[in-house]
Amino acid sequence: MSTHLQVSQSDRHRTPLMSVAGYVAMTIVVLIIAVPLFWIVITSFKERQDIYVRPAQYWPSPATTDNYRDTVTSIPFPAYFRNSLIITALLAAAKITLGVLSAYALSLLRFPGRNLIFLVVIAALMVPNQITVISNYALIAQLGWRNTFQGIVIPLAGVAFGTFLMRNQFLSLPHEIIEAARLDGRRPDEAAVAGGHADVLADPRGVLAHHRRQQEERNTSGRSS
Repeated sequence: MSTHLQVSQSDRHRTPLMSVAGYVAMTIVVLIIAVPLFWIVITSFKERQDIYVRPAQYWPSPATTDNYRDTVTSIPFPAYFRNSLIITALLAAAKITLGVLSAYALSLLRFPGRNLIFLVVIAALMVPNQITVISNYALIAQLGWRNTFQGIVIPLAGVAFGTFLMRNQFLSLPHEIIEAARLDGRRPDEAAVAGGHADVLADPRGVLAHHRRQQEERNTSGRSS
């Protein structure tokens, strides 16, 4: 009853003025993000001499698509686009795989030095990427990896931030779910998948009861045999 009264009082305090202020703030944020994007798209249809004219032209007059044609013809744009897709796919696969594995180990496994390793991961988040650019380039040059995919993917495959996020996600799951998966005879990787399954998150008690019933059935069959 008291909770219902608190909710009603909080709803009563939300005046129309506060709602309008919230919509105004959201509109300002959208404009801050959308205006630069709009300017980039509009500028791409301008002629070269109209890009830096004063005062600025907010609409191309005349509009032209020569810039797009020059982009495709003057540089090997298809090759650049293909390389971007390959690098993005490799980096995504590497970051997701390494992030999930490292986060699972740092959150659910017990081994000496686990907290120390996590502190090192947190410390890595505090180092700006700009500090390591020169040292990474020198190492890549020594390895002969310049102008190669591995020279770009491997230095960027670090998963400190992904490990931090995924570790928090694993810690938010009920530990009993992982233990139930282990009692059910699942491997560590299968237990991790069971911990993040949609059915488990929707009804963890039901899943735990199901695993307990399976365990009791195994124990019963083992005694009878």
